[in-house]
Amino acid sequence: MYKVYVLIDPITNKQRYIGITCRKLCRRLKAHLRDANRMKFKPEHPKSSNKLKCDWINGLLAFDYKPLIEELFVFQDLDCAKVKEVELINGDPSLLNMTKGGEYNY
Repeated sequence: MYKVYVLIDPITNKQRYIGITCRKLCRRLKAHLRDANRMKFKPEHPKSSNKLKCDWINGLLAFDYKPLIEELFVFQDLDCAKVKEVELINGDPSLLNMTKGGEYNY
C-alpha cells in the first residue's frame, strides 16, 4: 500500500509538503525530522535533502513544534500514487517540494 501524505504547519495549519510512503506515517515523519537535523548540522552530507523543507522543520523545532502528518490517499499501485502526488504538488505553488512529484524514495 502506498500512502500519499501531507506535512502541515501546526501554527498556520497550511499544507507545506506532499509525499508518498509505504511506511507508517509516524516512521515517515521521523525520517523528515532526521533529515532536517542532518541538514542543520551537516548540510554537505550526501543524504541531506530539500533545504527549504528542512529549514521550515528546523524553524518549527526551534519553537518546540513538529509538523503534522496526515494521510490523504491510499493506493495499491505506486503509479497511481505518483499521479496523485504530481497532481497535488502542481496544484499548490506554496508547497516546499523541490520537484513536481512522481519520484518515490520511501
